[in-house]
Amino acid sequence: MIRELALLDALARYPEVIEPGLTLLRREAPLGRDRHRRLDLLFSDRDGRRLLVELKRGMISNKDIGQLTRYAGVLLQADGKLPPLRLMIVGTRLGTNLKVGLRHVGIEWQEIDHSKLRH
Repeated sequence: MIRELALLDALARYPEVIEPGLTLLRREAPLGRDRHRRLDLLFSDRDGRRLLVELKRGMISNKDIGQLTRYAGVLLQADGKLPPLRLMIVGTRLGTNLKVGLRHVGIEWQEIDHSKLRH
């Protein structure tokens, strides 16, 4: 199974695995005043919107979704009038019920098979 750091490196280098037209803005950047919390990846999409991506290796959990939404709250509160923010969780395994629930609340997801990543 791919390590989370290797997944982060690959997606920062090849964001087209997530979707075409992404430009990396930040990688492992401190979030607000809390230097212990770091967002994984922040991109600009082809429409100029920001895409906050949280990476997880293994099965995605409710705790991971909570982390993504907390990070989004910090960004939105601090950023003022920056472009809209999309949210996406990327992992190696997502359960069917979680996929349906995420889609319903407007959080995007991507299941990444390590074999899709270039080395």
